[in-house]
Amino acid sequence: MAGPQSVSLVLLLPLLLPLGPTWHAAAQRCPQTCVCDNSRRHVACRHQNLTEVPDAIPELTQRLDLQGNMLKVIPPAAFQNLPYLTHLDLRHCQVELVAEGAFRGLGRLLLLNLASNHVSALPQEALDGLGSLQRLELESNMLEELRPGTFGALGALATLNLAHNALVYLPSMAFQGLVRMRWLQLSHNCPRACVCAPESRHSGCEGQGLRAVPRGFPNDTQLLDLRRNHFPLVPREAFLGLDLLVSLHLQHCGITELEADALAGLGSLIYLYLSDNRLSGLSAAALEGAPRLGYLYWSTTASYRCQGLPCAPCPASSPCTYRTMLWNTWSPGSCQACRPCAGST
Repeated sequence: MAGPQSVSLVLLLPLLLPLGPTWHAAAQRCPQTCVCDNSRRHVACRHQNLTEVPDAIPELTQRLDLQGNMLKVIPPAAFQNLPYLTHLDLRHCQVELVAEGAFRGLGRLLLLNLASNHVSALPQEALDGLGSLQRLELESNMLEELRPGTFGALGALATLNLAHNALVYLPSMAFQGLVRMRWLQLSHNCPRACVCAPESRHSGCEGQGLRAVPRGFPNDTQLLDLRRNHFPLVPREAFLGLDLLVSLHLQHCGITELEADALAGLGSLIYLYLSDNRLSGLSAAALEGAPRLGYLYWSTTASYRCQGLPCAPCPASSPCTYRTMLWNTWSPGSCQACRPCAGST
């Protein structure tokens, strides 16, 4: 006579049998044009002249390599049946359009590689659904402009590569929402009306009548010359991505204010030229993003006081072209503001 344990197993067996073959089939199916490694959950469909994403990719796939095909368009919800994807490679797929919601359903995706395609614009919701994405490769496309909010859904993004595009304008809100970004690559782009020389690592837009600080300079720029333009405000994070910048020229720009964190990210900046502007004061918060700043060229005639330090007027022996101040003597932690000395001689 069968005991209670045997009866339980007999009762459960009809329920378990249908699950086994179904799961096995889902894991084993593979498109004819692809190579599937089900043990590692990798699928490769490289250089197969595919014009759309294959249908029969195993649902449990984590890494999908589609590079070298002819997809041209990534339609809405193109990968919705692959919720476990963590890595998606779409390089060299002749992609021209990424539709809104193209990647919805990929909440686990960590890396998206769209490099070496023909994408000229990204709709505002093209990257929706990628809340876990940590790395986005858009190098070598044809992007000319980024709309505000393009990356707004990418709160976990740490690396963004926009090198070798045709970017000529970056709005102030282009990178809004990227609170965890650590590495931004913008090399081999250049804003409209500017000249970027990769050999010398110099970029400039001198005397172009610009009304706002331009964005999108190569990441390896070491000298940036924006003198003789007309922007009264230098906003926060105005030079984001220029980690190697050493010298910044902002003379004769009609500047009245540098916002807090205006120089955020300029960890290599040593020389800052601000002479012949309309600044009545300069807060330490505006300079906090430039910890190596050593020389601030500010005014032709005025002398300045900082946290009770005595005024240091320009030498009387000859008229000064620039007023030089040594940032290291100010101590950023204690210097709250610098302003012209009242009644200085």
